[in-house]
Amino acid sequence: MDSAVHPPPEGLVDLERPSHHAVWIFGALFIACLLTGVSFFAYDAKDYWNSAVSLLDGVEPAGGQLKVRGALTAAVYTPAAALAKIVGDSSAPFFVLVQNSALIAWVGAHLVPRLLAVRGTVTAQGRLAVAFVTWVTLAGFAPYPIMDLYAATLCLVAVSFLGSARWWSLALAGLAAAAAANIRPAYVIPIALLLVVVAVRYRWRAGFVLLGALVALVPQVLLNWLRYDTLSLSPVMTDFLVGLQADYASYIVRYDTYLFSIPPQQFYCSPAMARAAAENPVTSTGELVMTFLQNMPHSIVFALQKIAASLHWPVASPYSTVDVGLNGLFGVGVTIVAVVGVASIVGSIRRRASATTNLQAILLSTLAIGTALTLVSSATETRFAVCVVMIGIVGVGFRVDDWFARAVRPSRRAVVITLLLVCVVVLFGYWGLAHPAPTGKITPLVCAG
Repeated sequence: MDSAVHPPPEGLVDLERPSHHAVWIFGALFIACLLTGVSFFAYDAKDYWNSAVSLLDGVEPAGGQLKVRGALTAAVYTPAAALAKIVGDSSAPFFVLVQNSALIAWVGAHLVPRLLAVRGTVTAQGRLAVAFVTWVTLAGFAPYPIMDLYAATLCLVAVSFLGSARWWSLALAGLAAAAAANIRPAYVIPIALLLVVVAVRYRWRAGFVLLGALVALVPQVLLNWLRYDTLSLSPVMTDFLVGLQADYASYIVRYDTYLFSIPPQQFYCSPAMARAAAENPVTSTGELVMTFLQNMPHSIVFALQKIAASLHWPVASPYSTVDVGLNGLFGVGVTIVAVVGVASIVGSIRRRASATTNLQAILLSTLAIGTALTLVSSATETRFAVCVVMIGIVGVGFRVDDWFARAVRPSRRAVVITLLLVCVVVLFGYWGLAHPAPTGKITPLVCAG
């Protein structure tokens, strides 16, 4: 439709034209994230930063980091690392904050509204709601050089490209999806499910998605071949990492890291599953599946606890603090965003909706389901749920746009069901966190006690 002939209604934003709304929202989000302040790098964040510095120096990261982490992880923070080299090493936390703040601002000001635009013109109220929720939920990640924001963003970028049948759009979707899986292997399951949907929807054209994915994995193949003398699409120690994750996944509800504590590890246990793991240790994904099947109904409750607890974010996420009151409030807020948002997206799949609208809702729902499966099958951390929360942000935008642009009010039944879902998820989150282990390393026997 020609927007010059049919201008958008008053109060709406036409995404076919450059929008001053996006510019102002980007600037406001960027500044708000900068106000989070800098922090020091520790644990995984320190390793990721050192990988970026090593790439610029032309040397391999210490400790064999690229044996277990994707080749692209070293490239993510090279912009901040390059600026820190020019200004001085002490400026590294500031430039990481700037880079991450720019990413979060772009997500809230452009990417999420672009996903909303598939359903029609986006309201100004929708933009503001999305920006606010983006800031509240994601700003805490801005000071740290970790991969979760980038992997989740790439997944949403892939979804946005999959809305078009053009060959180059599908190829770019594959590029983004494979890059997400390379920098965060936890995204392999949701991306695999996305590929199934794409194969059903586009059939032979899905080959362009695979082509883009192969291009994204070229750096990993070259690294494995030139450095480790093997041909593989994944890091050479992936099997070790999968086994370690499966072991913890069999009895750990959630794992947190305390920045200012020695030791920093905080595990939350499932005593029932820990007793099973003590009798039959898990060393692979196949054994993990068998453990779940053999320990029903405990394993079903355990799986729900893991998903719910992953949304019960501490106020200091991606790390943890002992501020119980604020942690509880923040965790409930994040849970509401995720549950209401995902429910809104699932509810938007309708028989009479356009094919493009339904496709995007199906892709986002599939991504949420895949992420939930990852949460169940890994040593879950709160940051592993970033993708679900970002999908929830999109869903919140759906709901606000329905309210203001289309005068669509949810039915009383839908409201009651959503509220019940929120309550159930919150309760399962608290239930899952009811058995914290002593800080430090963990074993099934400690958890069982």
